[in-house]
Amino acid sequence: MKRSDSIEYLVCEDYMSALMNQDYSGLTEKDLHLIEDFEYQVECDTPQGFEFGHFTYSPDYSEDFGTCEVSGLQARVVILTAIYWSK
Repeated sequence: MKRSDSIEYLVCEDYMSALMNQDYSGLTEKDLHLIEDFEYQVECDTPQGFEFGHFTYSPDYSEDFGTCEVSGLQARVVILTAIYWSK
């Protein structure tokens, strides 16, 4: 059985569809570059012996405002959890 690990990120709601479902509709070129950079960071954050699996989030948690880890801007954010699976 594979083990899992996770890392939580604060992400603007506007980016959730792109990160969770690869739905990039409505995003600007700048947004796409920010998402690409964020996905690279998530890969760099991968714990040793694990590989990135997918993102998930808890609909029970939402901050009014926080710093989005994709854009670096203040926005309404949710906790997006990166799930990593053992190799």
